[in-house]
Amino acid sequence: GDSREVVTDPLARYFGSVPGERTLVPGEGAMLGKITYREWLDQNTPGK
Repeated sequence: GDSREVVTDPLARYFGSVPGERTLVPGEGAMLGKITYREWLDQNTPGK
């Protein structure tokens, strides 16, 4: 239980700009993959 209050800021910057409501989510027609992070990491870690 983290009891700290979450404070939102609609004008917070993301890499220097203010993102729109749908900026960071896939849009219509997006091609979504089925690989998990663990699978990707295993395939992209040198020496494995």
